[in-house]
Amino acid sequence: MTADVLTWSKRMTKTPQSKFWLRRLLSVVVLLLGIKVLASILWEYRRYFPPDFTSEFLTGRESHFWGLYSDVFYLHIVAGPLAVLLAATLLATGIYGQNLGTTRFVHKLSGHLLWPIVIVVIMPTGLLMATRAFAGPVAGVAFALLSLFTGATAIQAVRFARKHNFAQHRRWATRCIVLLFSPLLLRLIGGFLSLLPLNSPVYYQINAWISWVLPLLAVELFFVRRRSWQSESASKPVSHPQSLVNA
Repeated sequence: MTADVLTWSKRMTKTPQSKFWLRRLLSVVVLLLGIKVLASILWEYRRYFPPDFTSEFLTGRESHFWGLYSDVFYLHIVAGPLAVLLAATLLATGIYGQNLGTTRFVHKLSGHLLWPIVIVVIMPTGLLMATRAFAGPVAGVAFALLSLFTGATAIQAVRFARKHNFAQHRRWATRCIVLLFSPLLLRLIGGFLSLLPLNSPVYYQINAWISWVLPLLAVELFFVRRRSWQSESASKPVSHPQSLVNA
């Protein structure tokens, strides 16, 4: 049975059409997982309006919640899911609809809406919230750098789009989208760790770093590999039909 499954999987990955459908299937699985995690995050919002200081995120924050922190907190949790949805729209329209007029319009509109949300709201509120991060300065530095890198990648993506350098635009936009999705991975890893007998703040600190550093490294590795593949393809000699060679 196992041998039959392996044979089938090898056969399925040989043809370009099979690879196309496998990529589509993987995209759907990732999308559904992301929707589930985002829905679980939004479900927690019922405990933030009004603030419930026995909830997971607000535990221990009552002493410093009121005032500036509460304003920053509510701005951040409203802008965050909106940014994730716009980033997902950008990703989908950028991959599957580059040559369709309507999809291109949606892509540009999503970008015009996303970048001010990231730069004006998410980056500064993320920096301010990082000063009060759970598990102390180690996690706080991770979230502060995440906020800075997210803002910087958004600025670069917009800059190259305005210069019509779309290759660089796609690279920087991909980095920005990965960073915007990192809270979903943070929640996913946190949910997994909650099933284990691991309650130490150290695990939260580790999660605060790996939830965005590892995906960003994976994207950079992909860019390096793709440049290598493109260089290899460009260096291959062009084959000519025998009849033309002998002509």
